[in-house]
Amino acid sequence: MLDEYSMQKLKSYGHKMHPLWMAFLLTACGGGSSKTTGDGGTPTEPGIPTSPGGLSGRVVDGYVANARVFLDANNNKLFDAVEEYSITNSEGVFSGLNEASTHTLVVDNYAGTARDTSTGFGLGFTMAAPTGYEVITPVTTLVVGLMERGKTQADSEAIVTSTLGLTADFDLSSFDPFENLLTESAASGERSSAEAYQLAAMKVANIMLVRDGDYTNTVDRDFQSFLDKFASAIEQKYNSGETFNFSDVSDLRLVVNEISNKQVIELANSNSATSYRDLLE
Repeated sequence: MLDEYSMQKLKSYGHKMHPLWMAFLLTACGGGSSKTTGDGGTPTEPGIPTSPGGLSGRVVDGYVANARVFLDANNNKLFDAVEEYSITNSEGVFSGLNEASTHTLVVDNYAGTARDTSTGFGLGFTMAAPTGYEVITPVTTLVVGLMERGKTQADSEAIVTSTLGLTADFDLSSFDPFENLLTESAASGERSSAEAYQLAAMKVANIMLVRDGDYTNTVDRDFQSFLDKFASAIEQKYNSGETFNFSDVSDLRLVVNEISNKQVIELANSNSATSYRDLLE
């Protein structure tokens, strides 16, 4: 559990965001309304209740409270009433899911009620992670996309870390960047890895936020096809021995096709930061 000092420090990051990234957040979240993966209405009751113990973990963009984490039985990235789910607490922690399940973990905004605790804004995009992961982030979402294109989990993790320019000295399944970002005693190498990871995660999240240009859309029904497109672009760059350049319009266009030239240029500018601190400040 985070102490009060750490929570205040995390929240302070949210007040230092790059203005363009803040604008994207405000626009995509509509000042509080965001995309949902349900019916766009009020939160629905689970068809299969969670049980004590079981699979647990954390949803990280900042820490995301009141998000729905569900076991995607039919692999459509949309919550269906017969699927087991858990709601994250105020520190982004979920628990009680079936440990024996082989279904992908998917996160949605629980009909617009999920909030990023570092900014106070609604969660404006879907996230996912492979079975057994203890953290779910924008980065782990790309691992799922590659696995669904036929890659093994190990290969998918290697492709993601390489193409996003990350080191391979941490376990993607359990790595929580804020554990080091919020720890004053963290070694410089640990903090550096955490900052690089969170920088990449924020850039992936930026793309997910603005990908369709339709900020009034409340039902994220085409996320499955978008994720396949994003994973395809990551795989293409990896096969060419390149990293994905989040500030390059041509690379962004491999993923986002439905937004205007002005929007994609703004996205490229927003993603031009070379350090986590730069992107925040």
